[in-house]
Amino acid sequence: MDRAQDALDLIDANLQSKYMERENFQDWKYEHLFYRGESLTRLAKCTEALGAFDAAHAIHADGKFETDILIARSNCLMALERYEEAFDAATRVAASANGELATLALQYMAECRMWQRRVPEALAIYLELQRKLPSKYVDEKRIQTGINRAIASLEKHSTQRKPC
Repeated sequence: MDRAQDALDLIDANLQSKYMERENFQDWKYEHLFYRGESLTRLAKCTEALGAFDAAHAIHADGKFETDILIARSNCLMALERYEEAFDAATRVAASANGELATLALQYMAECRMWQRRVPEALAIYLELQRKLPSKYVDEKRIQTGINRAIASLEKHSTQRKPC
């Protein structure tokens, strides 16, 4: 955590520089805002992180960090229990061409659906995700645990509905 705070302090000092307001420094400002959001995410300051990501997006809506921003947004939104927004951000990544981050996005999508108690949808996403493993960003054990929980939840609900 100390490293994230140190990084945030340096980034904030740079962002306060008068140079960042110059037109020819907007690319640098975009990068700094992205890194600010990343640091804030590591410090579990998700609301502030979302603000930094929004500010970066306002500078370059399709900037080089857009996919990373969407993944980080999804993560922050899940932490804030804003699951539908988190799912939407992850869906945009899953539809992109970046294979590894798209796989991570599927994990986030499945977890959002589990938190929303939309278990059949979550299980379908988990099974799709399982076919894409291994992935450097996704822990296979975590996915198997999610699948097992989804199946157990479905079994529990199906036995509760059976007449005696």
